[in-house]
Amino acid sequence: MTTKEGIRKVIRRVGAPAVAASLAFLAVVAVAAAASMQAPATARIGSRVTVKASHLDAGRYTLLLAIETSTSGALPTVCTGRVGVARTAVAGRVTISGVLPTRLACHQGVGPTLGHFNVRPGRYRLTLGIFMPPADFVYGKTLVKHEIRLTR
Repeated sequence: MTTKEGIRKVIRRVGAPAVAASLAFLAVVAVAAAASMQAPATARIGSRVTVKASHLDAGRYTLLLAIETSTSGALPTVCTGRVGVARTAVAGRVTISGVLPTRLACHQGVGPTLGHFNVRPGRYRLTLGIFMPPADFVYGKTLVKHEIRLTR
């Protein structure tokens, strides 16, 4: 019996509405299991923020403030700074509080620090993930991003 024949047999046995309801339930579970983050939409430069995240993979999470700058190089330059201290996710949840940095270290790929960027008002990104120094996150693990607007 092929897979197609097996699916048809199941549909005939339990009925198309039951199969449709099951697929809808699985879609809702998949969406509900996606990682999410609660963070402020705006903040003042150098102020304290609290970020809560849920549905995370097991691991030690770091929160970074980041901005991507355009360059003439092959890789974009990303400037990042840590917010608070790293925390271990407990039951898929983590809360990190910290002061937003006023100066970010800039990297191209995972290379050395190219320089620094003084934070000024504008749009930045809060990124929560399992950090791998000097400037990247562990591939294949939960990575959550949230846009934040910084003001004076």
